[in-house]
Amino acid sequence: MRTSIVNNISFRCPPYLVRAGLGWQVRLPSVSTVYFADGRHGGAGPAYDAAFRALAKANKGLKLRPRFARAESSSKKIRTGIPGVSLRQEARGDRVRQYSLAIAVSSLPVRTLYIGTDNTAPERYPEKLRQAARIREAMIRKVMAARSVAGTLPG
Repeated sequence: MRTSIVNNISFRCPPYLVRAGLGWQVRLPSVSTVYFADGRHGGAGPAYDAAFRALAKANKGLKLRPRFARAESSSKKIRTGIPGVSLRQEARGDRVRQYSLAIAVSSLPVRTLYIGTDNTAPERYPEKLRQAARIREAMIRKVMAARSVAGTLPG
């Protein structure tokens, strides 16, 4: 979960709640943005509380769920069979190529899993692909857990 620091106070920012200028914004998909000004609510803390309550109320009504790829992208050059996991080939020096798997899940940094070189990659690839699938599932669980926290007020 992201944090924003205002006047040396750290605020946890769940998805769809952002600091904007001198206030907080609730930015939900397909819904108008709502702004909670610090000046109107008596400071950054009370404005944050109002925005957080509005977000929690809106989340209950909308039942927002993050979207994760269920199928591989049609633009993938090399298919891995797992959505969000792509094979990378990098040339190191004149002769040696290195292979890795990039694991991408929305709202998290891309994770890279090293496979090996031209000599070792073919034998390691099946196990590394299974490992990448497990890592992706763990990343999805992490995002889902963070999103469920967004529906509760910080205490």
